[in-house]
Amino acid sequence: LRNKLPRYMHPSYNITVQSLPLTANGKVDRKKLPDPDIAATTVYEAPRTATERELTVIWEELLQRSPIGIHDNFFALGGHSLKGIRLMVRVAKAFNRRASIRTI
Repeated sequence: LRNKLPRYMHPSYNITVQSLPLTANGKVDRKKLPDPDIAATTVYEAPRTATERELTVIWEELLQRSPIGIHDNFFALGGHSLKGIRLMVRVAKAFNRRASIRTI
């Protein structure tokens, strides 16, 4: 896929299933698909500095997940554009610095 699709269309993870669960109408039943084990793909590394710790607290509050390590990806953990905007505002208040959504 990386050779055929632009970067923003690359999947974050792949899982293998023996068969796709179907609804009565023959469509894929997305609710019955197994959840990916995201934790298995990322090695947790705790925040090392006060800045990293403060950013981690902000991320954990916005994403309602814990723990979040320094190598975790905001969008892979459930972040989206609206949460990204909230993150920008929180970072600006906490550090008196502006960050663009592109930086996030």
